[in-house]
Amino acid sequence: MNNMQTLIWNPSFALSVGVVGCLIRVVLKIGVGLLVGSVVLTGDGFHNVGDIGFILAAFLILLVGHWKRGVMHAGENMGILFQLIVTGILTALTLYTAYQSVIGLSGCTACERYVQNIFPFVPTVTPLVIEPHALKAIIATLLVSLAISWGLATYHVRAGLKSGYGMLITIGKETKTDMTVEAGVLVGLIGVYVFNMPSLEYIGGLVVAGLIALTARELFTEACKSLFQISISDEFVAGIRTIVQSTYGVDRITKLEAYPVLQVARVKVFVETKGGAEANNDI
Repeated sequence: MNNMQTLIWNPSFALSVGVVGCLIRVVLKIGVGLLVGSVVLTGDGFHNVGDIGFILAAFLILLVGHWKRGVMHAGENMGILFQLIVTGILTALTLYTAYQSVIGLSGCTACERYVQNIFPFVPTVTPLVIEPHALKAIIATLLVSLAISWGLATYHVRAGLKSGYGMLITIGKETKTDMTVEAGVLVGLIGVYVFNMPSLEYIGGLVVAGLIALTARELFTEACKSLFQISISDEFVAGIRTIVQSTYGVDRITKLEAYPVLQVARVKVFVETKGGAEANNDI
């Protein structure tokens, strides 16, 4: 029983469960969205690709944390590079979702033909007409996704508290915000069916495109701060400096670096001491 509990709250296991859960949400939303021709449902599925990026980046940081430093001194850069790739994908998906929504609202066929002449693979936008069986599939998809989101959010927060791995708590809180988006998409698509107003879906598509863009921006900003080792706030650095200077045996700080590595912090302190080699080990 103890071994089972240890496995359940293990960060690697929790992150693996998160990847599987997110993949199910992505496949369901994109699959059903393409099947019924829903821009907003498909876009929300693309939005969840960013969630997978968050989790995989956390996974890479966790793995690198156990890597022998003599073998790889900057292994955390794998997570940064992966996050930049995900940012590029999400940016493309933002443009695609926004394009479909704008064309759907404006009805500009000339604009659509112009875009298709440049990008022949872009499909023609058609107003969404939700049949009763399609509505059932949409409702079932979003209810399943909401249930998965709630389960993952609750599990990741608790696993983060149990294991002390803070990134799990952050991922759990992010998943909770996804539930708000999913509920909004569900209400919007039911509104399209009840009021027979396809424009509601395109308005929702613009909202989802904005959320995808926001996620991409957060990922990009976070990755750039880590890549260029942008210093954490002066207050944080001052706190570290106080702790180090109050340590018995430390003569002076010659260099102090504190910068983010995605959602965790790295602190490097170089000091001169008053003791010998054995005392330095204790310090």
